[in-house]
Amino acid sequence: MAVLVNGVALLLTDTGQQMVARHDSQMTALTSAQMALDRLSQDLRQARQANIGCSATQLSFDPVGGGQRITYDRDAATGTHTRTQGAASQTSATGISSLTFNCQTPGLIKVQLTASVTTPRGGTGTQVLTSQLQVPNP
Repeated sequence: MAVLVNGVALLLTDTGQQMVARHDSQMTALTSAQMALDRLSQDLRQARQANIGCSATQLSFDPVGGGQRITYDRDAATGTHTRTQGAASQTSATGISSLTFNCQTPGLIKVQLTASVTTPRGGTGTQVLTSQLQVPNP
């Protein structure tokens, strides 16, 4: 009887550890995507409306007060979200399956970021994050 109880306890512990590891992986992907979207939002609040370059897959703008142009895009081959300012590029997030920009009325920008995540059962899923911002600076 003791062997059976120990076996069940070991099985439950192992299953619990696997679920925590998968949940941690999912939360890491979502946190990375949310941080990338937050950084983009912060940069847009400091952008000048007059020089916004917008396509479905790339957004570029000049910061208020001068400085080097900032560009956001996604590398389809690697699934990374990249922020480039001048010659310096940095990966903001990985596991990004889609990044789209929709520039509507002057200075109104909608951003949609889709992240690939591991589901609690070990499969893959997607999480869509959307933000809409009005660039405050003429």
